[in-house]
Amino acid sequence: MTTMKMVIAGVLVALLDKTVFPFLRRNKSPMLMTLWDKRIANETARAKRSGVNVMSPKFTQQILPKLQWPRACDQVLMGNEAEGFAAMVGILRQSANLAEFDTYAKELRALLAGEETKSAAP
Repeated sequence: MTTMKMVIAGVLVALLDKTVFPFLRRNKSPMLMTLWDKRIANETARAKRSGVNVMSPKFTQQILPKLQWPRACDQVLMGNEAEGFAAMVGILRQSANLAEFDTYAKELRALLAGEETKSAAP
């Protein structure tokens, strides 16, 4: 990927994280889950184009969970608790060695207690 494309990709990710996702969360838009699915698919495709083996443990246990976790948090906050909590538990089981494991476990406990989390903050 050229430097210009990397800069543009970074700007788009920042725009999504700082503007679009918070807007959709605040408005409880069903487009939030659609956007998460598109982002995960896009990041997976970008990794493939960069020569990353998307079936490798590094991708499936380190990179992908970092995208799937905030999506699962948003699912819970959007009212789809069963699916969101199941996804979160699955991520924790699959990625026990993930550096963010303790943070994710705390966020799961917070969501179970009905509190706001960092991953899905507006």
